[in-house]
Amino acid sequence: MKNYIYKIFLIFFLIIEVNASDIDIENFIKRLYTNIFKRDADVSGLAHWKGELKNGKSAVFVARNFFLSSEMKNQNLDNNEYLNVSYKTFFDRNPDTEGKNYWLEQMSENGMMRRQVFYGFCYSKEFESVCNEYGIVHFLAEDKLKAFIERFYNYIFKRDAGESEIEYWSNKLNSGEKTPENIVKFFFFSDEFKAQNVNNIEFVKRAYRTIMGREAENEGLDFWVGELNGGKTREFVIDEFLKSEEFANIKDSFLEPSKDAIYVATNGSDSNDGSKEKPFKTIQKAVNLAKPGDTVYIRGGTYKGRIYIHNSGSSGKYITLRNYPGESPVITRDDNDFNYQTILISGSSYIKIIGLHIIKTRSTGVRVQGPAEYIEFKNNEISFQNADVESSKRIGRAVVFAGYKESPLRHILIENNNIHHNHTGRKGVESEGLTVYGKVEYFEIRNNKVHDNDFIGINVIGKETGTYAHYGTPRYGIISGNELYGNGRLNKYSSASYIDGAQDVIVENNYIHENFGPGVAVNQEVKESWVKHVILRNNVIYRNYYNSFGSDANYGGMIEDSIFVHNTLNDTKVYDPSSVKQENLFYLGKGERNVIKNNLFYKNGGFAVMLEVAGRNNAAPWEIDYNGFFPTVSSQNMIIRNNTLYKSIESYQAAGSPHAFSSSDPMITSDFHLKSGSPCIDRGGALTVTSNSGSGNVVKVDDARYFTGRWGLKSGENIMIGSQKAVVLSSDYQNNTITIDRNLNWQKGDGVTYEYSGSAPDIGAYEY
Repeated sequence: MKNYIYKIFLIFFLIIEVNASDIDIENFIKRLYTNIFKRDADVSGLAHWKGELKNGKSAVFVARNFFLSSEMKNQNLDNNEYLNVSYKTFFDRNPDTEGKNYWLEQMSENGMMRRQVFYGFCYSKEFESVCNEYGIVHFLAEDKLKAFIERFYNYIFKRDAGESEIEYWSNKLNSGEKTPENIVKFFFFSDEFKAQNVNNIEFVKRAYRTIMGREAENEGLDFWVGELNGGKTREFVIDEFLKSEEFANIKDSFLEPSKDAIYVATNGSDSNDGSKEKPFKTIQKAVNLAKPGDTVYIRGGTYKGRIYIHNSGSSGKYITLRNYPGESPVITRDDNDFNYQTILISGSSYIKIIGLHIIKTRSTGVRVQGPAEYIEFKNNEISFQNADVESSKRIGRAVVFAGYKESPLRHILIENNNIHHNHTGRKGVESEGLTVYGKVEYFEIRNNKVHDNDFIGINVIGKETGTYAHYGTPRYGIISGNELYGNGRLNKYSSASYIDGAQDVIVENNYIHENFGPGVAVNQEVKESWVKHVILRNNVIYRNYYNSFGSDANYGGMIEDSIFVHNTLNDTKVYDPSSVKQENLFYLGKGERNVIKNNLFYKNGGFAVMLEVAGRNNAAPWEIDYNGFFPTVSSQNMIIRNNTLYKSIESYQAAGSPHAFSSSDPMITSDFHLKSGSPCIDRGGALTVTSNSGSGNVVKVDDARYFTGRWGLKSGENIMIGSQKAVVLSSDYQNNTITIDRNLNWQKGDGVTYEYSGSAPDIGAYEY
């Protein structure tokens, strides 16, 4: 765990010494009187605040006293007038319409209190510039500590803190008697908060504002309210929020890192002791000395050369290599050695890499290889890999996590990274922006932006048998919340996201659009091997070249037991109509026991095949039904199954998809949600049904493959059994049972679905 000295730390710039002249200080104070009090400074007031600044107080300290004064309160400003004063005081300008509307919405609709508005303005870069102009110290440790404590009063108690209350908690933090986590829990489970008797929706909203530092998005709000309504305690929810990266970032913004951390700066020296005052010069020196629980803070600037991390942390005591909060260290190379990675973690466990910009490096940018476990790679930017390398010599991947049967990787988190404009190889020697291959188990790839890379964006590769069998198979993985666009710039057949051999992998809630190759491909390039149980759900795949989803497994291995449900596939594009006359929104080659259900297929113009399924094994039948096709199925918008062309929805329904439907317009918004009156609303089918009547928390169903419990990586699927809600804890595909988080009663034939509203599930990625 990271230790903190509970004093404030400057986010964006180093505190400068007071170097203002008397006249500058006086002018700064006079502008506060003019902008806030609408009058000239009185002699005694001017002298008082001038003395405060000359004695080391900050601009934020003085401004806070002005804004909290009786004179300010007695003006009885409405929100509009309050913002006018704030803009003039802190930004030295009149409000812009967009910015002012944002703050008005925060205050009127989201209930943001004026003291939080004050902090939003006073810690801005614009006010920093004003302070620099006058030579005034922007803010000090004590100012940020007040802001940190007041957020709990404002967001949880919905009131302002008294100065004695702020002093109390400041002392508790400074002494180490309390941690930020202790304080959060105290406020949320205090008598004062309990007396407000807020419902679960409001509870989750306040948790987001306080702990995440943002408003709850609809999906997150629904999920956590569902957890509470389903029986999870509020303590459980707060504990989960406190583990988040967002809360770690808030702490980094307010609380200075421990003096016991290891520091690196471009103006340091490797003969120093690695303290904040005497940092090392090279990152390698710092990581060589790092022990379990240590954090290596890298100050802003550019660092050249390779980094090899060979030490391990331990459970609860990660070795963390990260940016100094608010600063952006850049790692690059200028050597010509193409045989070595820029950052290599080999056989080391309990490692975190956070907040680095890795740019214009050679070969592979970052490589993590087993045997190892518990590696986190978060909030990094990896860009322009091999940009300075002659195009014919480019090799390597931007980021790769590699496991093998004899040396696996387990418990991997790849989150909130920006991987872009990487030149990962050349024609005929192509690699990927982000790669997971071999025996990598219990991994998450979530909320990353992967864009404008030369070839494949995200690739998951496994070969269990046959050629390259020593790799092994990626298993128990979640690829979620990522945005992929502009990938495959040098090869129109490079998929934005490619599952090339895997088992038990979920691809969900991704936005994959306008790539130069297919959006998603699931395949197995080795005939002796296979892909098993890949679930693709709730993805939007829009306007990619050739197809939205493709699997050309006719030349490779088998695609088995895979699930494609509740996705929206919208349009494709053609770069060279002379060579490609038509595209499939969806193409799946040979396979067994696959499911295509509750999807929205919309080909917006052009000659198209909306769905093509080839090589279907009738001895192991597939389930293909409840899909919607737009515009109306015709000779210009066909469906192909087992080499049979269907040019009307009626003929297709008669061939084994009785609940399929088609019309001219799906009625979707620009962000692919359903409009009121959409024919897709309540048109989906249950994923499976209960196999018998029963009670308890183990439910027998006809087909358990839709559910996973997410293998403990995150909370399981929110489902409905009939009209009853539950959360899946685990799923047994062999015996077709699911274990849920509560005891229920059910009847044979009750529908089992992901949670929905209305009379039936909607089709497509989003429930109306």
